[in-house]
Amino acid sequence: MKSSRKFHLFTILIVVFLSNNVSAQVEESDFSDSFKDMEEFLNDENMVAQNTTAAPEENPQGSSNLSGFAESPWMSEYSQVRETMRNLATSETASEKVEIIAAEKNKYILVKRNGVTYRYNFYQTPINVQRLANHELSEEEFSSQEGLLYQVKIIIPFIDSASIKSKIVARYGQNSQSTVNEKTFQGADIWELQGGYLFQWYEAYKKKAYTRTIDLVSSEMAERIMKEYEDFFDSAEKQVLQKLIVR
Repeated sequence: MKSSRKFHLFTILIVVFLSNNVSAQVEESDFSDSFKDMEEFLNDENMVAQNTTAAPEENPQGSSNLSGFAESPWMSEYSQVRETMRNLATSETASEKVEIIAAEKNKYILVKRNGVTYRYNFYQTPINVQRLANHELSEEEFSSQEGLLYQVKIIIPFIDSASIKSKIVARYGQNSQSTVNEKTFQGADIWELQGGYLFQWYEAYKKKAYTRTIDLVSSEMAERIMKEYEDFFDSAEKQVLQKLIVR
């Protein structure tokens, strides 16, 4: 049972690394206004939640539900999330400041919400994999399909890891696993939740542990992606076999 669970987590980790990572060099300037950014981020009710089952004060053990991020459930279509972000960015009555920084159709939307950067990543089943079941699928038909939300990456200024973790623990309870090396301060604390995984990544700076990225991943979509990646790498051979069988 334990080996099966480890394999499942390994699968999720692969999906996280397959997504486009956003990174930057560590510089002293990363710490400018960090206290102000930290207070705003840690007090943001939308930080890492979507449809939680109970407020932290009502549920001291934390919520075990992670069905998406903020107002976007997992598997939301690209155009739906983009429209939501556009409405928030142009609304005169919105309670938060939202700015769309960049976007690539069916792949990602990069936004800033109250000074914090979020990357919404989307997945579209590769055309070669789809053609295993639908041999006549055209490029036009494929292009008309929508990418589905499977991951949100939160990118923040360097903040003390303990401060971040205490806020996550208050909402979700204690992390279920950790790969953090106590000597190098590298790795991640991992929350295995209903509907998804949360990764708090650690980085070392001047012999202290800091966090600047948090990953939220749909467990259902991660399993689907890994299964389809296996089919993708075998798709050419499978298509040849299918043609031979048809003949």
